[in-house]
Amino acid sequence: MSAQLSLEEIRKKIDEIDTELIRLLNDRADLVHEVGLIKKEAGLSIYAPEREEALLQRLVQKSKGRLPETAIRAIYREIMSASVALEKELCIAFLGLVATCSHLAARSKFGAWVRYSPQSIPARCKE
Repeated sequence: MSAQLSLEEIRKKIDEIDTELIRLLNDRADLVHEVGLIKKEAGLSIYAPEREEALLQRLVQKSKGRLPETAIRAIYREIMSASVALEKELCIAFLGLVATCSHLAARSKFGAWVRYSPQSIPARCKE
């Protein structure tokens, strides 16, 4: 970006990019829905962790900009979480209370768009 642009011009460009991103995300959601229909017809699982990881690795390799790998993974984690939620409600169980390590680990893996279910430690395991 050129330092010659005014703040207003830069914000206008950001707004244009955001508009295009929203259009592209909705296009992506439509395609994900089609994949979901095909998977349901074939009796395949909606969630494919190996496919997700391969996609994340490809995206990180393609990135030539300022975004670090952790940012790319976080952004796409939420895109993929929302995509899975469009197809099927996914419920992830975690051990302990909300905001504990296991809950945060689950959210970092599955994103904000799935349902989470806290589980207590069975009495026989507490000893």
